[in-house]
Amino acid sequence: MATITKRKSGRFQARVRRRDGAAVSHTFEREADAKAWGRKTESEVERSVWRDTAEAERTTLGECLDRYLTEHIPRKSDPARERSHLNAVRGLPITKLTMARIRSADVARVRDGWVVIGLAPATIVRRLAILSRVFNVARTDWGMDGITNPVETVSKPRVANARERRVSDEEIHAICAATASAELGAIVQVAVETGMRRGELCGLRWSAI
Repeated sequence: MATITKRKSGRFQARVRRRDGAAVSHTFEREADAKAWGRKTESEVERSVWRDTAEAERTTLGECLDRYLTEHIPRKSDPARERSHLNAVRGLPITKLTMARIRSADVARVRDGWVVIGLAPATIVRRLAILSRVFNVARTDWGMDGITNPVETVSKPRVANARERRVSDEEIHAICAATASAELGAIVQVAVETGMRRGELCGLRWSAI
């Protein structure tokens, strides 16, 4: 059975021994919560489905986003765009929650908030994709294998990017003239002629031509 101990701080620690002899524990403000966690953990240990969530319970989403920004964004093909979407997520209240506490309903509320302020479906999908990757990396690489990815079960907005009109030559010339930059004008012309993306254009070198 789980052992419940009242600490000097007045909080209650629940302690459960695993099959391998090691013990896992968690501390709560209320004794009832400690007992409930103890019963749940004991059941999971008995059924061999217990997963260690200690790391996820002490690490916030904001901390994981910061780590992802440092370790993974630089390896992306278009770091600037990835960083932009990730920074938009970093400003959300949900980032103050620990990884173990975030549920699909929390992510759905974030999605709905983006819809309300008028973000394009494609933008919302990209931001949710980054959030999903952070949970997957935390689960596979950062020792949080006991958590699930709450983004996976959240429905995504339908993206309809079909276009029926092409920008005219006159409009392209007007855009290039309005930039007041010979370099940017040339980049726009190359993009129109080749269909290259921003990341490809910025990474273009004479050796590739």
